[in-house]
Amino acid sequence: VQGYEKDLKKPATRFFQGLKVGAACSRTNWAFTWHPSLTPHPERYPHRSAYAQDSKYSDSAEFMLSKMNSLGAGNAIWLKVEYQTFRRLEKHPDAYVFTVRTLIDPLHTIEKYPEAARMLESNIQSIEPVDFRKYLGLDDVRVRDEIKKYLNGI
Repeated sequence: VQGYEKDLKKPATRFFQGLKVGAACSRTNWAFTWHPSLTPHPERYPHRSAYAQDSKYSDSAEFMLSKMNSLGAGNAIWLKVEYQTFRRLEKHPDAYVFTVRTLIDPLHTIEKYPEAARMLESNIQSIEPVDFRKYLGLDDVRVRDEIKKYLNGI
């Protein structure tokens, strides 16, 4: 994860050291993908993978914008949500169990949940000044603005 050593190593270490044996902790996170596959695909996270030799796009933002322009943001983007749990083992307290349940749906399914759309737009807004936006593929302001425009229209 980008920035792990600088920003995340100390808090992550503190978290795991503070996790009580037998107690479970959970969290959720989200990301946008540009292909519905959960297996590796060059379009899944175009900002993290090398393009195929025959790609007509010079960078990932151009690919994302082109896909949104041709299909609309709701049909071009897939929202991936993960529910993660952490448990420290009783018999082996230096060991942890980490589980992930992954859900992926076309972004347009959020239209049924206007409050969720507002919360997601707020999340996107909150990461604008943070380097983490690059990890999410939202470092290009044009891409962020197009997605926020779609979410605000719900």
